Amino acid sequence: MVADRTGRFKKRPYWETSELEQKCEETITGFLRERYGFERIPVPTEALTVLLERDAAELDLAMDLSDETYEIFGYTQFERGKKPLVKIARELWEQRHRNNRFRTTLTHEYGHILLHA
Repeated sequence: MVADRTGRFKKRPYWETSELEQKCEETITGFLRERYGFERIPVPTEALTVLLERDAAELDLAMDLSDETYEIFGYTQFERGKKPLVKIARELWEQRHRNNRFRTTLTHEYGHILLHA
């Protein structure tokens, strides 16, 4: 834990890059072994959604997150004592040519669950 300079918290977690990489790798490889019996590379998009569904209270892939000022693709909402709610912008699911952005958003939001819940 380190001092939080924003003033929002007294202290906040801090990880070295190597610690983050190890934690993420252990999580995804463990999940893939459990789900498929082996590590699948590249990780299937379906596996990413199942992982989120497992660890979130809800995964909503059809949210209207449009905003006139910001382009928002995903959102994770935390509530003390409950699993988080994850919202993903509908257009990422609907527009298959945006699959890379969709996958990146899924993994980004899962990072919030893994590191902040």
